[in-house]
Amino acid sequence: MLYINIMNSHPLLSFPFLPQQQHLLPFLFISFIFTSQQLCCSNSQKTPFNFSCIFFLSHANINPFLYTHSNNPIPTVKMFFKTTILFSLLATSLAAPITSSQIIEKRAPVLRVQNYSQFQVSDGVAGDGLNRVLAKFPVNMSNPASVDPQDVAILKAARETAEAAETKAGGFNEAIKAAGGEKTPAGAALQRGKILNKILKLQLQVMTLTIEGAQGKDTTAKLAEQQKKLAKNIETDKKAAGERAAAVDFQGTSQP
Repeated sequence: MLYINIMNSHPLLSFPFLPQQQHLLPFLFISFIFTSQQLCCSNSQKTPFNFSCIFFLSHANINPFLYTHSNNPIPTVKMFFKTTILFSLLATSLAAPITSSQIIEKRAPVLRVQNYSQFQVSDGVAGDGLNRVLAKFPVNMSNPASVDPQDVAILKAARETAEAAETKAGGFNEAIKAAGGEKTPAGAALQRGKILNKILKLQLQVMTLTIEGAQGKDTTAKLAEQQKKLAKNIETDKKAAGERAAAVDFQGTSQP
């Protein structure tokens, strides 16, 4: 055992005791604890050493502080010091600091379920679609692996609703056709709104794929494809900056 070597080589812990010297034992006990902590472990490694000492002292009939040249322990204080050693080492073990690698970051959810009319970004004017999406879905992507599962579920549901708002009944394709096509003023405004809706849909998918990739899923190819589509629609939106865009009254939510 490591601490036996320390005791055998430590002059303070190896000289013989006489009965009249028993009052020195508490000071030697403190010296042993301090020496073992300084020589045998750093702050982040206290626990393994201390618990190994506790295990050894609990299963071996050895009292390191009652050493004499005749190897005869002092029976009147043997049990007292064995108990003291066990509790003291346990206390220092439990007091050992937690290292940064043991801290697991956990974020609280930041999104809430909304109707499409609340999270859509198609009304107003064109030119700033991406920033609008990020404002409506303020998920911190600096550490995507730690994004709350509830937020991920809402992102997915909102993306599905945004896609439905483009292709399903009551969506942009139907509204543009009813307005006489993209060449009419109303149709052109709806077309610009459709581009903004595409940015919403694609950005939500990029965020979802990024999070899933950080959590271990292979999303590399799909993510690259969606990022390319997103960049194309952002460019189209910026070319129409300042022009009127129109939304559709589509019924849907971000409920997972």
